[in-house]
Formats: sequence, C-alpha cells, structure tokens
Amino acid sequence: MLKLSMNVLVLDPGKFNFTPRLFELSSSSGEFVATELFHPSRAPDMVSSLPFLQEDLYQASQPALFLVDNFHEVYLWQGWWPQDSESPGSRIRWDMDRKCAMETVLQYCKGRIPDDVIISGLSQL
Repeated sequence: MLKLSMNVLVLDPGKFNFTPRLFELSSSSGEFVATELFHPSRAPDMVSSLPFLQEDLYQASQPALFLVDNFHEVYLWQGWWPQDSESPGSRIRWDMDRKCAMETVLQYCKGRIPDDVIISGLSQL
C-alpha cells in the first residue's frame, strides 16, 4: 500500500513549489483580525514545505481558529472549547469569532479554490 501511495505522488503533475501559510484568527484585541504566523527559519526567497506542525495548532490557547492555506486547498481549523470556560459571554464571543472566521475564509478563497472546515480531532489524514 505504501509503495502504491508513493507511486501516485511521483506521477502527480502538481507543482509543490510553494510555502503553506498559517493565519491565527481572533477577536481577543476587541477587533476580529487575521495574523499570519511565520516559522523561525523562514526565508522569503526559499520554499519551505513544512513551515508549521499540527502540534502548533494544538498548543495554541483554546478555543482557537486558524486559516491554513496550502495553495491547493484552504482550511479553517477550529479548536476545542475548554471545559473550564463556561461563561456565557465567552461562549457568545467564540460563536461570533467562528462566524467571522468562516466569512473570512470564504472571502479569502473567493475565486480561488473550494473551502473545508476542519474540527479539532476530526482532521483528515
């Protein structure tokens, strides 16, 4: 099975000459903003195929929202709701952030590529 998968990738005509991008989406400052996160060894003129890890998403303060752009696809990663954060105001803000994040991703993708929503723990393999 592994050999078949590798052969499929070798025959794939797709170009992988891009660096994926990661944006943290948040309204913690009072305004909903998307902040691009750069990896420490980033060089603007070099391609880095793995500039961040899934672990980076899980280590963020939760609940968290990230836009992941790997050029061919764009994902909205939604973290989890911490069990010790049950204040109604926080829950309302989280729901509004999720709505703004989905609207942001749709605008980001407009005219480019389809979009998907990935829920923490249910990521595609």
